[in-house]
Amino acid sequence: MLETLGKDGGCGSIVEMSSYQLEHPGFFKPKVGVITNLTPDHLDHHKDMLTYAYMKCRLFKDMDKDDVAIIPVDQNKNRPFNTKYKIAQRKT
Repeated sequence: MLETLGKDGGCGSIVEMSSYQLEHPGFFKPKVGVITNLTPDHLDHHKDMLTYAYMKCRLFKDMDKDDVAIIPVDQNKNRPFNTKYKIAQRKT
């Protein structure tokens, strides 16, 4: 469904992805990626907070250097948010 957006003059969409969905392989390439929070909500599924944070950062894996990553400022000190992904704009 997402691949058809924009082909008919549409401007795009907003998609909420859970850390569960980001675990599965697939191609998702947002122009803007936002991580809203990192709280211990899903530790029953993810083994620890670091694993949970890295899973959330998969949101950025297919983004280009001209795309924008927005992360929570109070959690900017956490290693997972200082990712290896080469995104030109990083908003906190």
